[in-house]
Amino acid sequence: MQDPAHLGVRAQIAELAYTSIGNLRKHDLVIVTHAKTISTKKLKMFADYVTTGGRLVWTGDAGTAYARDENKDVFLYEDDLDLNAAHDAFGPWARKKGNEVVRFDYVLGVKYRTNYCEVKKCENEPLTYIGKLEAPDRFHRLVNAITPGLALHGDFSIVEALDDATITNVLNVNYQSNLIGNDGEDYGRTFPIIIASAPTGIGERVAYYAIPPENLVRPENKEKFYSILENMYYGMLK
Repeated sequence: MQDPAHLGVRAQIAELAYTSIGNLRKHDLVIVTHAKTISTKKLKMFADYVTTGGRLVWTGDAGTAYARDENKDVFLYEDDLDLNAAHDAFGPWARKKGNEVVRFDYVLGVKYRTNYCEVKKCENEPLTYIGKLEAPDRFHRLVNAITPGLALHGDFSIVEALDDATITNVLNVNYQSNLIGNDGEDYGRTFPIIIASAPTGIGERVAYYAIPPENLVRPENKEKFYSILENMYYGMLK
């Protein structure tokens, strides 16, 4: 982001443990990355930031593990809300702490399943080929006339869009066959890479990226996606 040949903007980097809602509200855009373990209290903080007008980019498997040292900080199950329902988790972004329920999955508009490299063998040199990128609307502000058929390499998070969430499917990767994991599960053929969400019903203030944006421009990548980073920044601040 600091590269003057591209965005030329300086981002402030902060540790999650020392971040409060007051810190977040000082910024028009917050990007959460490399933060797999996040407490329910912190997830609620990010949800409150969005509710009060903030713009949020969430990446990969951030927040898919809870802080186990926190008292009664656990995942939310269907039978927590309906005693007649099965004991199935809504996913790691749906939490409860005591009597408080936090549906951060509806803030993002997606349910996390796993990471690609957790169910398939990945190669580091060269990065594993995943498939072709497809944009349902090539002129959405987060992709802005993206070149059709770009190849995606490397690990990504496998998520599924929530049927009753207010989302826009911005960018997918076509695996070009059904992905059968080493666990024998069929994960499907097409996977969301960018989902824009409007959890408050007023504008798409949240964007979920299945790949941390900085990984899109790693030196070992065969293709560099600087334009996706630029569109993320300008598109979210529109």
